[in-house]
Amino acid sequence: MKNKAINIMTNALKLPFTPKEISSAYIYIGLLYSELKMYKEASHNFHKGMTIVECEEFQYSPYFKKIIKVFMKNGDLEKATFWLNNFNSRKSYDKKFKRLGHLNSYLKKG
Repeated sequence: MKNKAINIMTNALKLPFTPKEISSAYIYIGLLYSELKMYKEASHNFHKGMTIVECEEFQYSPYFKKIIKVFMKNGDLEKATFWLNNFNSRKSYDKKFKRLGHLNSYLKKG
């Protein structure tokens, strides 16, 4: 069913959506891939989705922790570091981003 959902979401991306909706779709596809343990595909979709809204203000989501961990599992330490720094810079308008602080130590160990 997850593969079917990935196909549906991928096809839906051909429709006219707002950048935040497109970003959310890529992140959702990434989550589905991560559940299938297809970390390379998950990482690609997470990065693509986050890049779309990189310069926009958005609220914290518990999925951000999973996104960083998938980057690390896939060996994408550069992306993990980039996005963790990006998320950490958002603490000024959403204190919940502080919840990702402990991930800094994992990146420094790796």
